[in-house]
Amino acid sequence: MRTCFVFFFTMLAFLLKAQKPLLSYAPEEVSPYLLAKKITALASTEKEKVDAIFYWITRNISYNTGILYAVPRKAPVVFPKREEEDTGALAPLSDRVAENVLRRRVAVCDGYARLFQSLCHHANIKAEIVTGYVRTALNRTGAFRSNHTWNAVQIDSTWHLLDATWASGYVTFANEFKADFNPRYFLPSPKEFIADHYPEDLRWTLLPQPPQLKEFSSTPFKYLAFTRFKIESFSPASGIIQAAPGDTIKMEVKTSFGEKNLFVTSLFVSDSLLNEFTKQKTTSGMIEGEKITVDYTISAEDGEWLYVIYNNEPILRYQLKLKKDSVWGFSNVHLYLK
Repeated sequence: MRTCFVFFFTMLAFLLKAQKPLLSYAPEEVSPYLLAKKITALASTEKEKVDAIFYWITRNISYNTGILYAVPRKAPVVFPKREEEDTGALAPLSDRVAENVLRRRVAVCDGYARLFQSLCHHANIKAEIVTGYVRTALNRTGAFRSNHTWNAVQIDSTWHLLDATWASGYVTFANEFKADFNPRYFLPSPKEFIADHYPEDLRWTLLPQPPQLKEFSSTPFKYLAFTRFKIESFSPASGIIQAAPGDTIKMEVKTSFGEKNLFVTSLFVSDSLLNEFTKQKTTSGMIEGEKITVDYTISAEDGEWLYVIYNNEPILRYQLKLKKDSVWGFSNVHLYLK
């Protein structure tokens, strides 16, 4: 019995300790730096700092439901191009977004993620912004593309995943945000998180072998740049390519976008940076009017994924199922992206 009382009062003391920084928060405070210092003031470990930051965001920031119907439902969602690295006296992008979120107390996924990253930065915690695909009730066939943003955070030299947006609550059918903390999206195991969060950069699955989602059977994964480069349609419909070493894949892209530079690779370096070895594994495209074509020969060294790179940014990712028997292989496989 005495042990139970000791445990109870120990947990009560911990909860009070975690809540005290929240009570000291000034409503008019919009400085990520000052806010981070306040809400982590009593935290003595990296885990406690992350706890305090995550719980503060999910309890104090509401989802901006107004943006859900800001454009017609049938209109394509156009994501803004990511800003270049900040220079000079201009504050980092995440800090600028964080200040705006703190003023308005509402955000969409990018605002939640950037606020979390900003507060972590000022608390000396490493955090990354992860962009990718999430399964929702609004997903439709052919919509296997980046549509959400979340975070990865490093705690005691180990990376973890979390989603402050989904953990903060939900949106009702009446388009009203209801605050309802969901612990499932705070530091879950990578195997649990991948069930509905699929990143553009496969490193952020935190899994040694990222699984193939069922969406690949109907369409390849589309990156944010797919929309930005005005690529309206593509074929084949399946995102899975079955080929044997020596087979040639012919791709054609048609777009009204001004610059045209297409190649295909089975090796991909994140953040749109391709190293010299990757460049050697690609073939530049041939341009004719609005069309650009490229031939890629499958080799036995190719990996599980095949990336379509347009103007040095990934636009599509296919899964490559390599067949060892070249007799069965699909020679001259044609992929048309028009």
